Amino acid sequence: MPAEPPAGSSVAVELERMRGTFDKGLTQLDGKLDVLVERNMHAGERLLAAETAATALAVRVTALERRV
Repeated sequence: MPAEPPAGSSVAVELERMRGTFDKGLTQLDGKLDVLVERNMHAGERLLAAETAATALAVRVTALERRV
């Protein structure tokens, strides 16, 4: 029967394994957050473009209404 490693060593190994898992999870989360931030920036740009186009159309409609 193999000898049990000292309890302190076993805990240290398990803590290091957990740290690696935690670091990997944080790295994945950070990457996903970066993607969300980029998508949000692009959505803001598209919204601004749509608002600008809507304003331009409103001006054109108003001008056409004045002609009638």
